[in-house]
Amino acid sequence: MGKVDPTLLLSWSNVLTWGGLILLLISLAILIFLTQRPRLFWPMLIIAGILGCGPRTAGYLLLDEIMSGAVVLGALLRISLLRSKHLEKTVFTSSHALVFNLWIGFMIMESIVGVIYNEDFRIIRWILFYSMLGIIAAIVHYRGKEFPFPSVRHTSLIVVITTMVLYTVYLGQGMYFESILGQHGRFLSQDTFWAGSAYAVFPSGDRASAAMKAVSTPPRAGHLQSSFPSRSIA
Repeated sequence: MGKVDPTLLLSWSNVLTWGGLILLLISLAILIFLTQRPRLFWPMLIIAGILGCGPRTAGYLLLDEIMSGAVVLGALLRISLLRSKHLEKTVFTSSHALVFNLWIGFMIMESIVGVIYNEDFRIIRWILFYSMLGIIAAIVHYRGKEFPFPSVRHTSLIVVITTMVLYTVYLGQGMYFESILGQHGRFLSQDTFWAGSAYAVFPSGDRASAAMKAVSTPPRAGHLQSSFPSRSIA
């Protein structure tokens, strides 16, 4: 990868820009909302992962990390407010947890080596990514019943609808930049305001599978209403 131009790196001053403040407000809203409604943990995490595939901030793919981080922080805040509840272990056996934790630790170590070897601080995003993955696994292991995974149909609908929104915005930004920058404007916006076309549509296979699953799985009566229960901290 080689050395990166320091002028391309983000600094703390970027937080005080309009874009930075908007991202902070979105993160704060997600954190507060999830604290009140823990059952939205997985839907919001899925939405963050999909929407984060497109928009770039100053050339960086930050939206997925920021939104996912807000979801994880919201879950941790919820857990800290209700320490004595839902402590039974679920999902993982001790051997599975050991192997997974060793893998997470190895990937974090590899990411640290990557930052040092390539002299590219942008690789820090992978340290954050694997750290959040480990935290999510711990949440599922120790507090899984408080953050239940939605049904197959509900999950498929979330994936399909969020993907439609993402691709609609992707098409809109391409048309916009083509109208102001000329014939190749939709390509000029890539890697600055939006991800490259290959990266942006890379997960389409999974989303096509979700669409077929949503169509083939019949809805249950009252399922949509029960998927978003109102639940307070108290």
